[in-house]
Amino acid sequence: MSKNSNGTTGPSDPFKVLRISRREFTVHFRQPTDMAGRYGFDYPRDADRYPMEKVTEPTTGKRTPKALFRGNISNFKDIYLKDAMYSPLLHKYNYLPAWLAIFPYATNSVYRGGSSMHKDGVKLDIELQQLIGDTSKLTANKYTKLEFVSSNSSKLIVSPSSISIKDFISQGYKNTIVDKANKKTRKDYILKRAILVKGVKNKPLSKHESIAVYAISANSKDLVGELMVHKNSQTYKVDLILVPTKTSTGINKKALESIEWYLKYKAFNQALIRAEIKTTEPFDLNKFDTDTHIKSYIKHAKTNSHTPETVSDGIMRAYDKYGLGKHRDQHGNTLSINQRGHKKTYIFLLDFDVKDLYGKAPADFSTGQFATGNVALVLKSGLDDYETLVHEVAHSLGVPHVFEPNLANQYKFYQGFSDKVMDYKWQTGIAPSNPNKLVSFTKYQWYLMQKDPSVYKL
Repeated sequence: MSKNSNGTTGPSDPFKVLRISRREFTVHFRQPTDMAGRYGFDYPRDADRYPMEKVTEPTTGKRTPKALFRGNISNFKDIYLKDAMYSPLLHKYNYLPAWLAIFPYATNSVYRGGSSMHKDGVKLDIELQQLIGDTSKLTANKYTKLEFVSSNSSKLIVSPSSISIKDFISQGYKNTIVDKANKKTRKDYILKRAILVKGVKNKPLSKHESIAVYAISANSKDLVGELMVHKNSQTYKVDLILVPTKTSTGINKKALESIEWYLKYKAFNQALIRAEIKTTEPFDLNKFDTDTHIKSYIKHAKTNSHTPETVSDGIMRAYDKYGLGKHRDQHGNTLSINQRGHKKTYIFLLDFDVKDLYGKAPADFSTGQFATGNVALVLKSGLDDYETLVHEVAHSLGVPHVFEPNLANQYKFYQGFSDKVMDYKWQTGIAPSNPNKLVSFTKYQWYLMQKDPSVYKL
């Protein structure tokens, strides 16, 4: 580490010029909306930091604009700044970088944890943001272009290498209201799918790399932004067993065929986890209706009189007794399907509904303490919405709701505003429904899933 020209300690700037006081704007990488979930992408959303959304106060019922992040803001910043290369140098602008995670494109002889999923790279939007409150007109008089520089061009390619400022100006801008109460706005210029970021074949990233962004003027190159690209020389795998469970009509075959694609290419790939359907094990409870408990379970299923507790307890008890999977730990002890100690995750697809329940991931209390289990259940109505499926499987992989205290309450958000998988589709209090599709995992959630006992390294 060395002293930078602005007096801070950090990695050396390859251009040796960091005129922090001269910036007119910052530059940010964003994921195109229709590509959400196709790769890991996490960034500090405006509404998480600025009072842009009205939330309902539980005590008064009053709706007031607030930032959605509810914890210590320094913890929020750490999500993005930890291990970042150049972003700390832009601290004056409260700059936080986006993080991208893509699988390495590698042959088995080089690294068996590779994948062709991202072999062509990913195209990202570029957002040029004038400073909050700056109402001046963006011109190309001072800065003429942006330049993009990979920290390791032998492993990580970015193209094009530069974009003209005039390209942004020609697209026009949108006004983003970052503070509704005080009417603070920001001008944003956006170029869609403007930058390609691509890994080099057979060269996984052994450490986090960076795409630095410089604003170019006649006599300077000034740092204005950064994309962090997560290391990918270590990837992961989770083995999933689909259990379509029949009490009455069974599960539509077409629904089964597309589940694996969604889990593999729109969900856990974000965390560099390969979600593999190892097998599909149909479970027809009618074959065991001489069993008193199962007979009662089927009766409740057909009359929609199950409770959230009985729906999970009943199915796990039945599968432990009659299912194909028998589980043992490393010492040979028999385990329940939902106990930690075995490496498979079971997804039960049920052909009935329970009031106010779309899915459930029952906890493992076998040791007397709470632990996430190995089971996710999706009710019939939930099968029409793969967001529910991913949400419940993620619970079984150790990820709590974004609005619940977790990790010493570092990461807690108001409910029902984001596109995060572990959010809800409704807000608390008198409020509209969440308008977003719930498709994104955040960076800290990548790590929670990677550490789950049923996820293993490749």
